[in-house]
Amino acid sequence: MPLDQFLAEEARYGIGNYILVDETPTSCRIITSPGYCGGYGCVSDRGAFAATTLSPVLRAIGGGMQMNPFGLSFYLSYAPNSANGMMPFSTMFEGVFRLPPAAVIEFEAGTRTRYESYLVKGKELNPPRSFAAAMAEVSSAVARHFKANGKKPVVMFSGGVDSLAIYLGLREKMRPEDIHLITVDHNRANGPDRAFAVADKLGIEIDHVEDTYSSSPVANSILESQMEQDIVITRGPSVALLEKNLDGALILHGQNMDAISKVNMTVLQANLDRAYLSRAKMREIKSDDEKLRQYESFLGNLQFTNAYLSDPVFQKQTSAFFSRMHGEVADPQPGGRGIFRGMISSQIPNILSKPDYPLDQVPYLDAEVDIFERFIGIPDLDPSLGAKLIRYYTYAQISNKRLATFATPDGSKTVLVAMSGPILSYFIGRNLQLSDAAMPKGEVYAYAEKLAGMPYHQLATPTQRQFNMRKMNKYDGDALLMHNMDKLDVKKSFVVPRIKDKVARSHIEYIYRDVAKTARPDDPDVRLFSQSRGRHILNLEMLVRGALRNEAVEPMQGVRRQ
Repeated sequence: MPLDQFLAEEARYGIGNYILVDETPTSCRIITSPGYCGGYGCVSDRGAFAATTLSPVLRAIGGGMQMNPFGLSFYLSYAPNSANGMMPFSTMFEGVFRLPPAAVIEFEAGTRTRYESYLVKGKELNPPRSFAAAMAEVSSAVARHFKANGKKPVVMFSGGVDSLAIYLGLREKMRPEDIHLITVDHNRANGPDRAFAVADKLGIEIDHVEDTYSSSPVANSILESQMEQDIVITRGPSVALLEKNLDGALILHGQNMDAISKVNMTVLQANLDRAYLSRAKMREIKSDDEKLRQYESFLGNLQFTNAYLSDPVFQKQTSAFFSRMHGEVADPQPGGRGIFRGMISSQIPNILSKPDYPLDQVPYLDAEVDIFERFIGIPDLDPSLGAKLIRYYTYAQISNKRLATFATPDGSKTVLVAMSGPILSYFIGRNLQLSDAAMPKGEVYAYAEKLAGMPYHQLATPTQRQFNMRKMNKYDGDALLMHNMDKLDVKKSFVVPRIKDKVARSHIEYIYRDVAKTARPDDPDVRLFSQSRGRHILNLEMLVRGALRNEAVEPMQGVRRQ
């Protein structure tokens, strides 16, 4: 079919993590699915290179590799509200750009000639009229896939409303006994306690995966191997599956539903089927701190509604207030580009992260906004639509990148259900009203209640089961970092010498020295923040070392697929 029609079909109906490549000796076209985990590309005097992981692209650059001073500082500053401290289109490596999901990228004779999103094209094909209709489409397609392949889907079941919605949708299209649910030790708000509370009331079986990865030599060896290939996730429930044999299954994951639905979910996630500030919700409040957090969450959600995003005067009048509420920095010019700068920096419109790096983030964020506006290709982009798209191309794509890039040793792969055409096209076409600030994801809770037969807050009420949840011991719970502390020595760094900017280099050297002092797991003064930062540094060091160890990549005249 014609390319534009094909792209519209992908935006509206595409489901799954896949990439399409069409190449000739001198040209290449890449089309990524809405659920693609993401990749990287570069253009050099040796041609154009693209890969799903960073390592082949860095090998193509070889000894000429240089660090992007702001990208690296942003990543190591560990901005708490950002998309894992990374930008959506640029990377911490100079000249290396992202291959985002829902994108078409073309190269001709070693030059990138096209780089754009096709996500908005799905609006041309009548998006689903409701979340339930979108879930019905996705569930039908997923069920057909598994029936055709004779396999069972595996659902990462935290007991939260997103994973519950995925299970209930599949249960409408498949036999319950053909759906395998697993829950992983994580924390009480998101793990076996809540998962089994929901499962007991629905009469479903769950496979409980205990956490052993923190100290497992096998799991940490796998993580080290992955670190030599890409920026990876080294904490969280998905890592516990590294030693679990799921027989090469597709693992359906509920993460990113918050990002796709464009709301902040920061407190009391277990029972948001009742609106913030409602009498029922306020009766649950047990302390003044909980009440304050609820007010702050409600006000924070207001910043994503059409009423806020369409009124630049109101944005300017309130940005200072909202920045104090979030503990961040107000954008110097709220409204317009301030919305996009904030979404990249802190995931909040008009709010910039409070950095510890010495570089002025505004010009770097502006450069990223310029790429975004060209990438979307819509002049005078509606602020609400723009905020939705940049949320998808920041938090959603980078979370997916870290979760879905690598298969587990048994060949099992993760797919984020929220990043599918029907669900994306529904939320992109939906306006966020003031009522959505008071009741985030109301349609998801309504969907779960209809299929489960009772409200979510009743389903999530604790049962007699109580699990001894994992509590990270900062002294002995970081075997990966302990085993690799020598790689955090700034004098042995492969990364620091590749920073040309003297101010940024001095700052990064300080971070290395601070982490070396405060991240060692057997030190009584160890800081968990430093350990997180140390893992970021370790990942970069192993990635750069691995790329330079075998930097030879076959030269070419056109494009080589890696």
